[in-house]
Amino acid sequence: VLWLLLLLMLNKFWSQIRLEQSPFSVVKKPGETVMISCAVNGFDIDGEYVHWTRQKSGKALEWIGRHSRSSEEYSSSFASRSDLSYDESGITARLSIRSLTEGDAATYFCHCDALDYWGSGTRLTVTSGRMAPVPPALVPMVWFNSASRDKVTLSCLALDFYPESLSFEWSDASGAQLDSVRYPAVGTNNRFTEVSLVQVSRPEANLKSYQCSVTHPGGTKTVNSCSIVYWSVK
Repeated sequence: VLWLLLLLMLNKFWSQIRLEQSPFSVVKKPGETVMISCAVNGFDIDGEYVHWTRQKSGKALEWIGRHSRSSEEYSSSFASRSDLSYDESGITARLSIRSLTEGDAATYFCHCDALDYWGSGTRLTVTSGRMAPVPPALVPMVWFNSASRDKVTLSCLALDFYPESLSFEWSDASGAQLDSVRYPAVGTNNRFTEVSLVQVSRPEANLKSYQCSVTHPGGTKTVNSCSIVYWSVK
């Protein structure tokens, strides 16, 4: 199942149209407010609706509401404590939920009314308890996409960590940082898994070395490209 999820993430990563959510994961206490952003890239959303939906672990999707630049509509279950808005640029949609409870813990998604494109999700944890942090194990890989033979995708998989809060950083041998895409953590029993992806040209991948570093409350870890396993995606 984990590898199937990773393949689905790769297909979304290779798409030109992206709904980029932030933060990737967030931990809140009961009674607090959360704000989630969704930047729409690759097409004009003027006159279109952005929807917000959430999914609790093992449960069906719940529709929260939808909004365009001129109107908004809410599910009756969320109308009293949710706000839908856009930032000043008009391309970033925002969802705010007030007076959080532990029942609000879920993965929240933005998606478009006109096109079947979804954001990667934001995992919200609502808890008043504390546990000792458990650092992640890192698994690096390289993926070849047959539809884009001049590019390869590097992935860095962080496994079995707690809490969800962590950050990825990619760099090449010179120390230059690379732009990357990451997806929200998934997990059960307070152990989480998350992946970060970066795309580079195939010639550079053969000549250069790369590093994936993860910073987590349990410590910082780095993995080098020399230990990368190669996979082929048809």
